[in-house]
Amino acid sequence: SPPDGFMELASEVAASAGRLPLGLNLLGSSMRGRNKKYWVDKLPDFRKGLDGNIQRALQVSYNGLERNEHKALFRHIACYFNGDEVDTIKLMLADSEMNVNIGLETLIDKSLIHVLPLHEKNIVEMHSLVEEMGKEIVRQQSKKPGKREFVTDSKNVRELLKDNKGTINVRGISLDLYKTDKLQIHKEAFQEMSNLRFVNLYTRKWDHNKEVKWDLHEDFNFFPPKVRHLGFDGYPMRRMPSNFRPENLVNLRMEGSKLDKLWEGIHSLTGLKNMDLMESTNLKEIPDL
Repeated sequence: SPPDGFMELASEVAASAGRLPLGLNLLGSSMRGRNKKYWVDKLPDFRKGLDGNIQRALQVSYNGLERNEHKALFRHIACYFNGDEVDTIKLMLADSEMNVNIGLETLIDKSLIHVLPLHEKNIVEMHSLVEEMGKEIVRQQSKKPGKREFVTDSKNVRELLKDNKGTINVRGISLDLYKTDKLQIHKEAFQEMSNLRFVNLYTRKWDHNKEVKWDLHEDFNFFPPKVRHLGFDGYPMRRMPSNFRPENLVNLRMEGSKLDKLWEGIHSLTGLKNMDLMESTNLKEIPDL
């Protein structure tokens, strides 16, 4: 335990490392034997962000994952599934070749994630510092966002949808609509993203005074058939694309949409586990599920 007078300082230094085991080990080595004045003088540096050695250590931990599928699972969690239930992640990745159970255990052993019990559910938690490292790994896949595995930076998502820059490489996009005043979507925005599994255009908190100005072409008529999570809060059209096939959907969330009906006909929805159409006040009927 820290010497007398160091407890509060030690707690703050630990917090600056996100209480990550790798970070704590490195910080402990660098601070051991130093006097109290040195600790106080170093705190401003720690508050500014992770020490470069900790960043490199986290990268080494990721690089040390022997199987590509475990690296892929790490990137999926960092970019899309942080804070989700274990069972939800398994459902979402059921069409992949990943062994999620073994992958999660491996990431836990590497101190890259924790699984926490909460209200009889098991929640995957990745520290924000590790999450940011994962997102940076994905950014490094290509200078062009549309050629990356995930697109999560607001500016990049908006440009991707506006300019139809998506490719077969993209598996997921995520955008907090609360930070956006206008969203323009090309009529063929999703056409080339044939491997897209996860779409999350969301609001963390529905705000009746906050409205996104939509510019969605009237000829927009395509969602990729492999989509498993479709989140599209405030969806501005009366119907889903007529050729949309929802058979692969696991989660459907369209809070505050302008839908008056989801789709025509009967579809097999054996995989659908959650549907959230809250505040979709124009909705007149839901098809037979």
